Amino acid sequence: MSEKPVSGGLLGWTFLCVVGDQFARAKKGDRFFYDVGGQPGSFSEEIRKASWARILCDNSDNVVSVQPLAFRLQNRNL
Repeated sequence: MSEKPVSGGLLGWTFLCVVGDQFARAKKGDRFFYDVGGQPGSFSEEIRKASWARILCDNSDNVVSVQPLAFRLQNRNL
């Protein structure tokens, strides 16, 4: 689908609604979703401080820096 992205986003309105709905259903339907507390093995609040950029830097060889929003293209023309 070819839509212009919403302001500050990567997706257009239609696809944004589809992805958002699917994520909400997956989250509500999974009693072991990472932010559900009060269960054995629940994650602590520390997980909210993690970022994909930090995970990539910590687990990659010879990578010293990654842009803060790791999944965004630096150049929209790529």
